[in-house]
Amino acid sequence: MVADEMVPNEDRLQSVKEYYAGVADILLPILALPHGPEKSATCRANQIDPGIIRTMLDYSRYHEARYVEKALSSIDVSIQGLRMLDFGCLVSDYGLYFARRGASVAIYDNESAINFAEFRYTREGLQPLAYRMPTSYDELFRGRELVVFGEVLEHVNDPVDIAKACIDNGVQYIFTSCYPYGDDRYFALPGHSKKAQQQQGEFIELMETYYQPTITHDKARFWRRIR
Repeated sequence: MVADEMVPNEDRLQSVKEYYAGVADILLPILALPHGPEKSATCRANQIDPGIIRTMLDYSRYHEARYVEKALSSIDVSIQGLRMLDFGCLVSDYGLYFARRGASVAIYDNESAINFAEFRYTREGLQPLAYRMPTSYDELFRGRELVVFGEVLEHVNDPVDIAKACIDNGVQYIFTSCYPYGDDRYFALPGHSKKAQQQQGEFIELMETYYQPTITHDKARFWRRIR
């Protein structure tokens, strides 16, 4: 069980090597390629998910998970047994952070991401409840106390519908990492949805009607249910 918030003993490269052991002979040369379309295409040609490579080896999200933990602690909410959903989890740093601390964690993403995330949990003797796309929002959010949206809402076309489903299903706490405060430059990045950008104002109005936002850092917010 890892206790430190930044998990200094975690070897993220080793996790990637173990998961992609079947292509070990070409993995390191691919990792050495500069970031860009060529690297992504080479990954895909060899059945390697470029999103997993990027989010495992370029950065982690443990520091943001720590911000959420501090926000919960400030209102005397215990992580132990907390029913948490890591929505659009990819490698699931948020979910792992909370699972290591005793939360009841569910994860949601596409098949490739869920398979890798489950591999990470299994290595630590943890077992999340895994949902693969597509799964209805009602099924995902029902019974969840905390939902984490880490770098994901800007990629979808229906963030307002997602917020409504959280509200309808009684989600008490929500974390958003950048959305709904992205600017034009942010939404010009590959994979970011113009439809999501157009819904930012409506998303903020809806969220502020039902939740009290607290700035955790930069554009990230911890939302606490108020009605």
